[in-house]
Amino acid sequence: MAGNALHDAAPTERDRRAEAAVAVFGTWMLIGLFLDGWAHQASKPETFFSPWHLLLYSGFVAAVAWFGWDGRRAGAASPGDRWMTAGLVMFITGAVGDGIWHEVFGVEVDLEALLSPTHLLLVIGGFLMVTLPVRLSFADEGDNAAHLTWSAIWPQVVTLTLATSVIGFFTMYLSAFTDEPVAATAQMSESLQALGVAKVLVTNALLVVPAVLALRRWALPAGALLVLWTAVSVALSGLDGFHTGELMVAPIGGAVVFEVLRPRVPLIAAAAGASLAFWSTYVAVVAATSALAWAVELWAGAIVLATASSALVVTVLGPPVPRR
Repeated sequence: MAGNALHDAAPTERDRRAEAAVAVFGTWMLIGLFLDGWAHQASKPETFFSPWHLLLYSGFVAAVAWFGWDGRRAGAASPGDRWMTAGLVMFITGAVGDGIWHEVFGVEVDLEALLSPTHLLLVIGGFLMVTLPVRLSFADEGDNAAHLTWSAIWPQVVTLTLATSVIGFFTMYLSAFTDEPVAATAQMSESLQALGVAKVLVTNALLVVPAVLALRRWALPAGALLVLWTAVSVALSGLDGFHTGELMVAPIGGAVVFEVLRPRVPLIAAAAGASLAFWSTYVAVVAATSALAWAVELWAGAIVLATASSALVVTVLGPPVPRR
């Protein structure tokens, strides 16, 4: 069934120019998305006809135009799969519907904007489109078995980063980069303390799951995980104008630990070690720059839970694919 869903050409014959194009145009669109998110957070004028929407949708139009031109030039359809087609239809439906929705109901703000049905259509469609290079590479036995170089794998690393950023954008209300959950006052309600722990666990999963998925299928070149974790964290932190920009030290440190450990220890130990370094650094940065108001049981327990959840992710997803 999986083979039928992929493009008719053999995976080894797939058009890598198209994969690179998805990475480039996807980055273009995602810049528009995150600028739009920043504009909402910064209380910029709320309108559908904004520079941020123009950037987002112009990237989509440019991608469609490029693929149409490149397919005509090559005399063949651009590589794709059924999920790519579904994503295209959903994105167009969401874009048209978004304009109508804003005219009828007005422009959404705060959490409403993230849960708007038309916005969710856009994110699901965009996710399906931007992950095309990842799906094609996963289906390519040569990619799965080989030790890959940056020149061979960069479109996959970029699009995996874009896909992770999209998920992070639409779950920003559970992000540990847009505020400091461990700096909340000790007198806050238990439900808000639980929300802070949830932010730690969700943010940890957001970064660890794609990293483990990639390492299971690819022998990544050095620095790939550093790119993934740093880019996603910087993008999410930028949503509130880098108000907590000092926290970027934590994911970067965690990614460095991941990079150092992954060729030397089992994947389960590398993932757990990266999370331990990440959240220990996070707590230390908050303590040094703000006010660590949580009781030791709360912040230490959150670190242990994040570390254990990373080990659980590896256990559930399974070991890496054997290499030649």
